[in-house]
Amino acid sequence: MIWATIVCRIVIQSCLVSVSFVIDIDSPTMEDFITVEQAGFRKGRSTCDQVLVLTTFVENGFQQNLKSAIFLDLSAAYDSVWHTGLFLKLSKVLPHWLVESITLFLSNRWFRAHMGDKCSFWRHQKNGLPQGSVLSPCLYCVYINDLPSTRFRKFIYADDICLATQDRTFTVLEDTLSEDLDKVAVFLSKWHF
Repeated sequence: MIWATIVCRIVIQSCLVSVSFVIDIDSPTMEDFITVEQAGFRKGRSTCDQVLVLTTFVENGFQQNLKSAIFLDLSAAYDSVWHTGLFLKLSKVLPHWLVESITLFLSNRWFRAHMGDKCSFWRHQKNGLPQGSVLSPCLYCVYINDLPSTRFRKFIYADDICLATQDRTFTVLEDTLSEDLDKVAVFLSKWHF
């Protein structure tokens, strides 16, 4: 039974990859949907691009303003993707048949750990994206795409987020930071991070 499920998942993933033009992050459907602040897993974008943009942002106001930046690294981000929330978000941008295929691909997954000649008990995986799947980065980008609007400027690369701003007074920076972090915290809580 387990092997039949594994074979079925491999077939489903192969089918999904073969229609990857529909979910490809660079397709018109997905490119229009994914925020420009997200540089992760996009053609022609890299970590270096985000570092350069952030550096330029800081340098442009170097003489006049105080700077503030917060760097967020969502721990186990791919492992904490809430399937129900992901399916809801996918249904807004993809055809129904493709959302159903992805639902089949992610549902009813089981795992166990091997160490040496020992194995753990089988466990049901209720959340998360499969590690090593070519679809996981695209699915994650859709899941994190609707981060709330902030007064801080966002620089995002996959699950790494930088919120940065400039102002002449520390009080304004502190108030803005508190307000924006509250918004992000509510979002992360709502979507089960």
